[in-house]
Amino acid sequence: MGPASASTGPQRRRRVARDRLVLWVPVAMGVGVLVYFALRFEPPGWLGASVAAGLMSRRAAPRRDRRSAETSTGVGRCAPPQLS
Repeated sequence: MGPASASTGPQRRRRVARDRLVLWVPVAMGVGVLVYFALRFEPPGWLGASVAAGLMSRRAAPRRDRRSAETSTGVGRCAPPQLS
């Protein structure tokens, strides 16, 4: 087995987990509804908007992962071994 076959397993598991992530959306919505009804007061409107904006900006932000930066820029291939 070569290095390509060793990396296929984790990549496949990550892809399958990402595909199943959408199945947790109804669970998250249900938890949100339960938390809302458990509150003893009405939360301010700006709170929900700010949480939603924060989550959307987090999702839209580029990854700061070293491997993704190396792949997109090619730095990992042309940098000296002590720097990569």
